[in-house]
Amino acid sequence: MQINLIKYCIKKNVLPAEFLIVIRWKDNIRPKYSKLDKSDIITAKEIIKIYNESIGKKKSEIREKISEIEDVYGSYKFVRGLAILIERRCKFTSKSSFDPIKIRHLVFSEAVKRGFPKNEEERRKIIEEISKQFNISIEELEENLYSDLDSEMILQSSPEINPIELLKSYNLSLTQTLLFYSTEMKFTVCRNWKNIFRAIKFYGLMHMISKINDEIWIRLDGPISLFKLTRRYGTSLAKIIPEIIKGSPWKIEAKILKSDKIFLFKIDSEKFGWIFPEISIEESYDSKIEKEFVNQFKSLNTPWKVERELEPIDVGNFVFIPDFTFKLGEEKILMEIVGFWTKDYLKRKIEKIQYVRDIPFIIAINEELACEKITHIKATNPNIYLIYYKEKIPIKEVLDILEKYAKKEIKKEAEKLKINLIDLKEDIINIEDLSAKFNVSSEVIIESCKNSKTHIPIGNTLIKLSILDKIKEKLEIIFENNNEVPLQEIIKIFNSYNIKNAIGVLNYLGYKIKWKGLENAIVQRPLCENRKENS
Repeated sequence: MQINLIKYCIKKNVLPAEFLIVIRWKDNIRPKYSKLDKSDIITAKEIIKIYNESIGKKKSEIREKISEIEDVYGSYKFVRGLAILIERRCKFTSKSSFDPIKIRHLVFSEAVKRGFPKNEEERRKIIEEISKQFNISIEELEENLYSDLDSEMILQSSPEINPIELLKSYNLSLTQTLLFYSTEMKFTVCRNWKNIFRAIKFYGLMHMISKINDEIWIRLDGPISLFKLTRRYGTSLAKIIPEIIKGSPWKIEAKILKSDKIFLFKIDSEKFGWIFPEISIEESYDSKIEKEFVNQFKSLNTPWKVERELEPIDVGNFVFIPDFTFKLGEEKILMEIVGFWTKDYLKRKIEKIQYVRDIPFIIAINEELACEKITHIKATNPNIYLIYYKEKIPIKEVLDILEKYAKKEIKKEAEKLKINLIDLKEDIINIEDLSAKFNVSSEVIIESCKNSKTHIPIGNTLIKLSILDKIKEKLEIIFENNNEVPLQEIIKIFNSYNIKNAIGVLNYLGYKIKWKGLENAIVQRPLCENRKENS
């Protein structure tokens, strides 16, 4: 059974401060993370084994076994830290079938009545008297007397967890524990912004938003900066770390107060992401309309990349996270869907939208919503585009808006790329491969090659002009005495050049394909055999 890591990280992952291990150098500080090496894996495996083999045993007995291996497997803080994380996920129960508190009350009352026992015999008589009242043996009463104490709890079940997962959770817990000593923390992520801000609001964390080198950074006041509620606030700060890790790639920086000195703590997902639990973001939508819109848009294979709730926008005293962001190269267009609403909700939404003036913004509004204020915003802000819908978002209207910006961006990206495409030496090049290589859309590759003197884009392939001339010459020979030739025979020519898109090239050269069935077709000679102009 896979463990619910998110729930675990939030509720059970912060270690007691006495088990925090840190490394300090100059003005820097960092927890002593497990490197997930062989030695640490063996230690974690042994601790897991102890718990798995201790079903039915008392917690005190299990802890005694753990203490026995501390010297063998390294630092006692490390061993106990791992044990604490497992123990918190175990299920313990009391063996007693009677109320231990009631038993103790009766025993102590009997002792007061008889006088404090001076020897074992007097004590035994008190225990015997109370055992008769419960109709149990003296041994059973002795077992039940303190069975509700933590050390007497019986292990009922232990978690199914592998050593790597335990060590990664341990690394996360060290980070959370260290941040208890922070005076401030700041971070940036690339995803999961809405959940992060929901957590910030829910836990009452004080924050500021800023933009540094095109990155959105959130600064949170640390618990050490407060005079009150330090423990409670520190716990709240720790709870937000799993949400940050879900937003990979991420960066975290904090000022840590230890030994009356401020240290700098810095980690990022590029260097340290692999040592933490892999916590995925569940794709969720606020409505069926949003989900259907995204699925339909993605199915169209446009050059635009659509991302949900990508990043926050600082709008005065608020943080605004649009429902969708469309990205193409450096171009960015926002979109918000206004569905079910109340007057207060709409008022807050309008206040936020008014601040967004430098970025194109599509607002899809339920057509049953007639609001003069939104119309007014459109009149004063040329970057606002209003779309009305009833049961579904009109995808064509969205595409028409995006197209205006796509043409401009594709041309701009193509101009940058031309210099990289001058020295193409391959005869046949897959456009998608070039797209991945230069991290641009296929449309940019095609635009870049429109005026190329060496290659021409046909379908999803760049074909060298000299190769195209050779293909044309071979086709002319075949069609010299034939008006029609089976497609299978023609394809042999293209296979010799490793061209997969034979039909696309034939159409480009003016040949017609006449289908006589799903797998049977003939190729007809063009009316004009001159190659089309490259346009």
